[in-house]
Amino acid sequence: MIKLIERVSILTVEGEVEPLPDREPTLKDLQGWVGGYIQTVGLYNDDMLMVVDEEGLLKGKAHNKVASQLTGLRIVGDVVILPMSYFN
Repeated sequence: MIKLIERVSILTVEGEVEPLPDREPTLKDLQGWVGGYIQTVGLYNDDMLMVVDEEGLLKGKAHNKVASQLTGLRIVGDVVILPMSYFN
């Protein structure tokens, strides 16, 4: 699974990885893909971040098992995985 996530991708609650367009995502893009205000979560290495809906638990979003396994945290809703360099 981790090798599939080499560029900006969305990881759905169904466990599917969907590649996104080869362009730098905007804040509005990220918010649309996760369905709300964004929060970042560190991932398996220092090069990648996960973007989640910061109010996902309050909204009652479905558990994202794969995202939770990647982070060791309870993650809900669709998430975006992207290089940390996006935030530099």
